[in-house]
Amino acid sequence: MLVSLLLLLLPWAGYQYVQEMERALRDAQGAGLLNSARALALAAGAHLPQADQGRTFFAHPLARSIEVDGYPEDWQPLAEVLQPVRFTGTRRDRGEAATDAPLALAFGQWGEELYVLLEARDESLRYYNPARETANGDRVVLRIARDGAWADYVFLTSAPGQFLGRRLLGRSPGDDVPGLRAAWSSLADGFRLEVRIPPALQGEQVALYWVDSDAGVAPRWWGTESALSGQAGTRLVRARPDLERRLREFVSGEAHVRIADAQGWVLAEVAAHPHPPRPELTVRDIGEALLVRLVDLALEAGEPRPARFEARGGRLAGPAFEEALAGRASADWYRPQRLAPSVVVAAVPVLRDGAVAGVLIAEQETDPVAAVSGSALTRLVLTTLAVVAVLVAGLLGYASWLSWRVRALRDAVGQALDERGVVREDFPVSAASDEIGELSRGYGALLQQVREYTGYLRKLAGNLAHELRTPLAVVSSSLENLGAGALDERARTYAERAQQGASRLRAILVAMSEASRVEQALESGERQRVDLARLLADCVPAYRDVYTGKRIGLTLPCDDSACVVDGVPELLVQMLDKLLDNAADFSPSGGRIEVRLAGAPRRCRIEVANEGPPLPGVMRSQLFEPLVSVRGAGGDGLHLGFGLYIARMIATMHEGRLEARDSSDPPGAAFVIDLPRAAGS
Repeated sequence: MLVSLLLLLLPWAGYQYVQEMERALRDAQGAGLLNSARALALAAGAHLPQADQGRTFFAHPLARSIEVDGYPEDWQPLAEVLQPVRFTGTRRDRGEAATDAPLALAFGQWGEELYVLLEARDESLRYYNPARETANGDRVVLRIARDGAWADYVFLTSAPGQFLGRRLLGRSPGDDVPGLRAAWSSLADGFRLEVRIPPALQGEQVALYWVDSDAGVAPRWWGTESALSGQAGTRLVRARPDLERRLREFVSGEAHVRIADAQGWVLAEVAAHPHPPRPELTVRDIGEALLVRLVDLALEAGEPRPARFEARGGRLAGPAFEEALAGRASADWYRPQRLAPSVVVAAVPVLRDGAVAGVLIAEQETDPVAAVSGSALTRLVLTTLAVVAVLVAGLLGYASWLSWRVRALRDAVGQALDERGVVREDFPVSAASDEIGELSRGYGALLQQVREYTGYLRKLAGNLAHELRTPLAVVSSSLENLGAGALDERARTYAERAQQGASRLRAILVAMSEASRVEQALESGERQRVDLARLLADCVPAYRDVYTGKRIGLTLPCDDSACVVDGVPELLVQMLDKLLDNAADFSPSGGRIEVRLAGAPRRCRIEVANEGPPLPGVMRSQLFEPLVSVRGAGGDGLHLGFGLYIARMIATMHEGRLEARDSSDPPGAAFVIDLPRAAGS
């Protein structure tokens, strides 16, 4: 599986290639858009006004005609373009900068019509009193410069509603001005005023004031200029329909082009046509779109990238705009949101009479690029997924087949020996010609040689005992006859030593014969259910009679659960004999020997512990080997080390274990026999 994961490098490398291709196509599209933007800027330069860095008001293009009724529904798209006024003062002094102006206004344009929206905060609103000759109450003054001459208009009303603006002659209101319609509406904390300025009254500069008649001893005004009268005004910038018509002649429906003056006010805008909806979506279209989205999500592609310019409130700003205003054209791209198509943008300066009069910004979605890269990405993902799936399936299948063969060989090797340690004859040998087949045949040949050699060793003891018994009898009888005659002291000593050696050889032959008989008994013995508690209860009293100098105790389980095993009773008794004989040899005179029986859910355990020296640390791993004995030279009998070997052989043949360990009660050594319970017990 880990090796198969390396195949994921294929789609990753392909995706990187598609990304590089997309970047190359996007750069090419950006270069083409930059050239087109330069051509458009050259054509639009003659229609742009001279650069003016003074203060300006911008008449925002409106989506529809405004109904002058005092309600802001028609202005909702322009709610964020309300601008606070800059100055405040009284009639007795000049205005000063307003830090917290309660007056905000906005200009809008629909065709040739010009509209003004004004909102003022005033908790004590005072209306116009017609009985007085001079202008009074809260009122709004509008000054318009047309052909170098200023005209003043006043908007005052006795009650909320629609009315006409009036000429302002000094401090007195004159006649109503036809077409100068206005609507006054009250707010919770002030009032709102809508004004329609007909084309005949429109000019190049405007100034606007609100006179708060109850703001103190002298009425206070808030306005766009620093004085109520004079020749000061703010230039009114309006969208250029002629420039927009000129752009539409050159701009395709896929581009979004804006032309702004030096202050960033958008004078003309040609928006890209929305893509027509597809008549129907097929399953393939939906599948490809979902696949591209899933790949983008998996690779964390399509992260948002901010644009280097911003258009807010009808005004352009940002690094790209500033660079173009400084005379440097640039092309870049941005992504408005994650997984959205990227947008190529070009910003170029617009020159008039050799000076930068504005900036042209053209945008175009990378739909062709996205279509090419998306199609390539879809084919890439589908192809690589299919290839990876086939390769992964092949690798996993091949690896599973190899693993199954290795596991089968491992299991066969693990089961090559039976519970008696004999090599089985049914080792499966593979006929395959690969390395695993050769390894299997090598194991088979090795186990065959081991089985033959083990069989030879197992027969060697019996053969030696049989072959040596007759010569040993001749030697023994000859030594006995020799000892019956007259021998000097030195010869008698040698004869006794020879007799002792013959006796030791006879004991070795007897022990070897006994081990062989045990193996034969285990192979041919008939197993039966044996109750270990009853077996110990019968044997321990006999051990007490045999080992009269020892204190032999018996501990059986307290509960009624019987410890029943499947085995050969005679061999189990012989195993206990060997362990008791070993315990008696190592315990001192009058020492304790404890025989304990304990039961577990699936096992039965017999422990034979004797008082005496602990187990030797050096010889622990060799205690159960034949011809190994740790008894001292001063023992009473001849010990050849076959006792524990035979005991362990019997335990193993009964699918059990025989282990040696130190004992604390009584202090000394202990041998533990662990046997499986009989089925159903």
